[in-house]
Amino acid sequence: DVCTSGFAEDLDKSSFKSPADYVLATAKGKCEAVVAELPSARDDGRCDVVLCADTVVTIDGEVLEKPTDADHAKTMLKRLAGRCHE
Repeated sequence: DVCTSGFAEDLDKSSFKSPADYVLATAKGKCEAVVAELPSARDDGRCDVVLCADTVVTIDGEVLEKPTDADHAKTMLKRLAGRCHE
């Protein structure tokens, strides 16, 4: 099954040493939120496996968050076009 975490993606980016640290903390928060919703034991004796991930794009050292609307998305894409970004 695919589950969404409900994790509020509002961590303060400036409190992390790098974008990688920020995205790792976000993925960990999502994972912990999903695990907290799982039943503590399964009737069939099987274990649940939870895979969590997050992705960010950075350019010029700035983390670009999800665009707020279509115009914001276009602006972001124009900024990224033809340039190296992570």
